[in-house]
Amino acid sequence: MINLVLLIRQEPYFWDTIQFGSLHPEYFIRTDFTSFLLPDEIDSGHPPFFGMYIAMMWKTFGRSLAVSHFSMIPFLLIFTFFTVRLAQLLVPSRLGVWLIALVLLDTTFLAQATLVSPDVWLSAFFVMTLYGIMAHKRPLILIGSMLLTMVSMRGMMVVAGLIVYEVLHALLIDRKKGLTIFEAVPSYLLSILFTIAFLTTHYLTKGWIGYHPDSPWAPSFQWVSPTGFVRNVFLWIWRLVDFGHLFIVVLTMLLWVMARKLPQVWARAKPFFLLSLVMMGVTLPLLLYQNLLAHRYFLPLYFTLAITGIVALDAMPMAKIKASLLAMVCALGMLTGNLWNYPLNVDRGWDASLAYLPYGNLMDQAKNYIDYLGLPYSMIGSAFPNLRSEYFTHLSDNRRLFKEKDLDTDRYILYSNVMNDFSKDEIETLYSQWEVLNMWHKGAVEVILFKR
Repeated sequence: MINLVLLIRQEPYFWDTIQFGSLHPEYFIRTDFTSFLLPDEIDSGHPPFFGMYIAMMWKTFGRSLAVSHFSMIPFLLIFTFFTVRLAQLLVPSRLGVWLIALVLLDTTFLAQATLVSPDVWLSAFFVMTLYGIMAHKRPLILIGSMLLTMVSMRGMMVVAGLIVYEVLHALLIDRKKGLTIFEAVPSYLLSILFTIAFLTTHYLTKGWIGYHPDSPWAPSFQWVSPTGFVRNVFLWIWRLVDFGHLFIVVLTMLLWVMARKLPQVWARAKPFFLLSLVMMGVTLPLLLYQNLLAHRYFLPLYFTLAITGIVALDAMPMAKIKASLLAMVCALGMLTGNLWNYPLNVDRGWDASLAYLPYGNLMDQAKNYIDYLGLPYSMIGSAFPNLRSEYFTHLSDNRRLFKEKDLDTDRYILYSNVMNDFSKDEIETLYSQWEVLNMWHKGAVEVILFKR
């Protein structure tokens, strides 16, 4: 994890981390931490502690990309430590190394690990809390769940899922009765109190929770039509198996069918299948909204499925060498997810695999070419994530901005297949009716400067 950060320490901010890891801390530095809540234009309703942490790192060590990336190391190490502890606890056989591999090499987690992302926090505190549950360490659950709720509203949802899991485990597996099925709930008291306190404070101060009608992400929170819901179901399945996750999902589903027929295997694996079902349930409310099915929202589910699959595989009555080979295939399959590619007109989660990494370098080359031509940024249309200046993406002093694309009026367009905001028709128009001034390509990423 340390080597990974060393390798990418100069990578610019990308995708949603521009907001969480750059705009938020810049606001706290600029206002000298005088306000706890963020202004509406950059406030997406989450607790602001991640941005405050990055701001404190900048104030202590300087505002730079390297400092921002290095600030993630403690949490990457927490994530790694508790992943190893989980493997030692749940799978003490040789298969334990594959549990570690499948979690640490998860394509979406690795992508977030190369970004200055609050989802690194969420992943670390989720695994910490999960270890506390499995090891029956209630103080660790108290701390881990509290930290989870301090990351984001998704962290709050994950904590709610873990509470439901503990109650269902007591009811369905431990066969407890009465109030004893809720005996684990006090371990989540701090997280419950913080969630209530923060959401109440935010609502009383601003009058909204999550989003407001004028926020940039308000369209994502619109309710879907019945047709949109069906589309979201298929999109949910795609997200579940995308970027190499297909291998562990298929293995876990097969083991579910096989384990049901073997009482001893089922007794050991049942709690983990229950946990996987609960984590699936945490993601299901996302089906009701227009555009909330980002891959990183599935991280707790990805980790849970990997753990469930390896635990069930370890319990199966088969030779350990055969089980290790199956696990190795899943781990190698997961790594291939960084190479999965899709046609130009298919939107993909570019922050969900390492395939995005060439983007920063290619965009730098494009900007150098634009400067060579002497074109002002203000007359070149572009799209997210290229609508913020390098002051926010590279933490430099360059404040030049590209304009938001308008193919009807723009003379130049700086396009990349990383930009999902270009529609299929717009892409076809650019390729068929506009002139390509220059093109830069590496791996799955391409950047093109078009002229009308």
